[in-house]
Amino acid sequence: MNTGLSKSQSFSEGGPYIIGFGGTESAGKSAALEVVHIWLKILGYQVKLLEEGSRKALRLGMKINQFATVKTQQWILDDLEFQLDAAIHEGHDVILTDRHFVDNAYGYWARVAETVGGIWTPDKIGNHLNKWGIEKTVQYSDFIFDFHTFPIKSDLMQMVLNDGERSCDADFREDCDTRIQAGIKELFSAYPSLKIAHHYPPFEDEITTVPDLQQRKSMAIHFAVDMLEKFIMPQIEHKLEGRYIGKL
Repeated sequence: MNTGLSKSQSFSEGGPYIIGFGGTESAGKSAALEVVHIWLKILGYQVKLLEEGSRKALRLGMKINQFATVKTQQWILDDLEFQLDAAIHEGHDVILTDRHFVDNAYGYWARVAETVGGIWTPDKIGNHLNKWGIEKTVQYSDFIFDFHTFPIKSDLMQMVLNDGERSCDADFREDCDTRIQAGIKELFSAYPSLKIAHHYPPFEDEITTVPDLQQRKSMAIHFAVDMLEKFIMPQIEHKLEGRYIGKL
């Protein structure tokens, strides 16, 4: 249901344009994000790239991914909001987030909460998801990239992703993607005007080689750049007009 939530004054015309990048490991999310970040900086925009909360949590000694606790996943959600609030008031033109609230709430927080049970009844989980997955996304987003997963074996993930930060468990990855897509569906149902760009892999054959994986990531990068040029750039300029007009 649409709650009628509106953005605060900080996000009114002339505020920073906020782009969230979402998706599971090896979907091309981070690769596309890095290219968009560089592209916007080359074009002369003041761009702030927020650090992924799970990486910060890991440095602080918290367990992440399939070993995370409800407390850790909530810390990641809180940290994303804290980083966004700080970046907004720093006066950047564009803010980029590596994961967004739907990703963190539906894909990871809910997975742990359901496992723990206890005080986390279905009703409480649903209310929490509405607040942190839906409402926070609407409040802190102008555009969302949703990178869908594709089949990949755990042993290949172990070969190319073994950095101690990203999960190499294919089943965990697929489960998180299913949850994220359910969250995206609920978000769009409640707020159909929110701009969401879906990157669907062109075919669903299982990835078995590094070159195949690189090809998928290349496709994700081209998709993001195409969206940037055709749709996002005009929206950024339109939103920032209020900032410049106010100074005349």
